Amino acid sequence: MARSVSRTREIFSKVDDIWDLVSDLGNEGMYWSGYGDVKVVSRQERVIELEVSFAGLDNAKGREIHMLDPKRSIATKLTRGYIVGERSLVLVPMGRNSTRVDVRWRFEPRGSPKFASDLVGEEIAKQTEEALNRIEESAGRAAPLARWRPS
Repeated sequence: MARSVSRTREIFSKVDDIWDLVSDLGNEGMYWSGYGDVKVVSRQERVIELEVSFAGLDNAKGREIHMLDPKRSIATKLTRGYIVGERSLVLVPMGRNSTRVDVRWRFEPRGSPKFASDLVGEEIAKQTEEALNRIEESAGRAAPLARWRPS
């Protein structure tokens, strides 16, 4: 049975700065805590295939195909691993220095009993919140907001 998880965060940083972070797919493990090693398998213009290992799971690997629409979105197909499905990350400009980041998952757990699918969904929701926190922190370091100073 397919499951869904959606999370949204407004980050006070420009789309360009957030795009630079989220499109660096070789460093996905910096944001998504469930990942161990990330290896780029192939790269063809706007399509990147990764092999990922999962933190805490011995010898568990997955494949992901990422389709990039620069400065707008990353559509990810999870084709092998303990979950299969899709993840989308969409950047929505909200003004000069603000961007909404929408993350949506549609997935099926593999290799776990049906009763555990709720736990998998809760873990993906938690890891998505953590990833948004890390992206927000990194965007803040990469492009600090201009502070108002009295004249």
